[in-house]
Amino acid sequence: MISTATSNLMYRAGTGSPAPAKRGFNSMGPVKGLYNTFRTALRVYKERRALMGLSDSTLKDLGLSRADAHREATRSFWDLPECR
Repeated sequence: MISTATSNLMYRAGTGSPAPAKRGFNSMGPVKGLYNTFRTALRVYKERRALMGLSDSTLKDLGLSRADAHREATRSFWDLPECR
């Protein structure tokens, strides 16, 4: 019978068996996550501000009123939609 330590070595030695899933803490994970969240927040902020530049007829085509556009444009930049 093969011990667990020997079994793990066989995975790492490239014996053709699938490698086990990586475990542990990735030091760049939190930084990358924060960076991606910031990028998304900036993109949403710009999109919300662009609503204010649309004409009333364009807003009407989108099913929005000028008040809806203003309300959306003045939301906080960290107030992100769930689907992003």
